Amino acid sequence: MLSENLVVTVINMLFSNSPFTIFLIITTLLAFWLYKQFRTYLIDQQNTNRMKAERAIELYSELELIIRKILHRKLDLDSLDDVIAKSSTYLPQDLLQEYYEIVEMEGNLQEDRLKILKEKVKKEIFNLKKTQFDSVTYRNSGSVMEFVEVYYKTKLISLFEPFFHTIINLVILFLTFILVGNIVITEDWTEQFFLISILVSGLFFLLVLDLILSEILLKHRFQHTFANWLVFCLFICIPIILTLWGSWYIGIINFILIFGYIYYAATFSIEKSKKSDEIVDS
Repeated sequence: MLSENLVVTVINMLFSNSPFTIFLIITTLLAFWLYKQFRTYLIDQQNTNRMKAERAIELYSELELIIRKILHRKLDLDSLDDVIAKSSTYLPQDLLQEYYEIVEMEGNLQEDRLKILKEKVKKEIFNLKKTQFDSVTYRNSGSVMEFVEVYYKTKLISLFEPFFHTIINLVILFLTFILVGNIVITEDWTEQFFLISILVSGLFFLLVLDLILSEILLKHRFQHTFANWLVFCLFICIPIILTLWGSWYIGIINFILIFGYIYYAATFSIEKSKKSDEIVDS
């Protein structure tokens, strides 16, 4: 009898006509919809990147083979033109530029540059192979950390990455709704300035946070040093603490802190893109 009453109470609470219940239902539906959209996009992006990597490896391997045959006098330099035409979409700019410089050269100098180009193409092939984690091509070294990393990249990332994006976008929506509502009903100009600056700096803060989380979780270009993690934690905590302080000029200070962190992250925290990453992410 007690359990039946408890069930009835829970049902009445969840499906009552109170504004809070309606808000909760709308928020839940919106969260599920956002998560589904982000997850679908991420999975499609992963499939597209995988196909691009496979195609690039295929074309790079053909290019390396042609260069090798040219160096062994089995083909002439004109044979390089066709494979370059097919692979130019996937070739990094510096390798394509090197090809155009080679065709302008003659003699031993041309042969030396072809050897350099061949080694660079081989390096790109190996870099692209590192992005493949399927059971056919990937070989685990046996370390626990490598197993965890591969499991996360192949199984968990499609679950956690959309979750973070969903949470951040929900916070952006609620922050905008609450602050705009307060701006409309507030008459004091200092309070309005405070709310507007907090709204703009808060949205900017959340977008930067979303970007950094993508670098950490998805692209893996965040350098895991103590200093970088310390600065990242300060970037999260300080603007929130200052906002709770409540002075009208805090939004401006938050802007300065956010721009300062963007400069630090771009300079010290985020690794420069490898050529293989540019192919996969493009």
